[in-house]
Amino acid sequence: MDYIVYHFGISYDQVLGGSFSFIVDTNKIYFYNDNLEYTYYGTLPDSIFASIDSLAFILVNNKLHNIPDECYDCAKVAIQVITKVDTFNAKQFSYIDVQIWKKIGTLKKLKYYTPTSKLYGLTYFSTRNIITQMP
Repeated sequence: MDYIVYHFGISYDQVLGGSFSFIVDTNKIYFYNDNLEYTYYGTLPDSIFASIDSLAFILVNNKLHNIPDECYDCAKVAIQVITKVDTFNAKQFSYIDVQIWKKIGTLKKLKYYTPTSKLYGLTYFSTRNIITQMP
């Protein structure tokens, strides 16, 4: 595929379902956290990187629509895709696209199925800042 993602970031937050943030670059080095205590990192398998690349292609070309913040205790997702020629940011609240839900499910399992290392402490994810906090 000619389409190359230089950076892909996604953050998810749900009051009862916890939170999750993930970033990966063209070197397939990823960082993610699913709590505020640890940040996991490693090299992303080619198959998962290819699926992220194709999801990014779909998101950017179909121009995933932002869904306004209508519900403070509903699920929230923020996505950032940086390619060679464009930067794409989107956020969805309450009604999250099915393809995004599937990708979040896959990414949350990385620490169980791929070799990871663990950092203690909080790591800043730019997509995390896009998701508004509850008042």
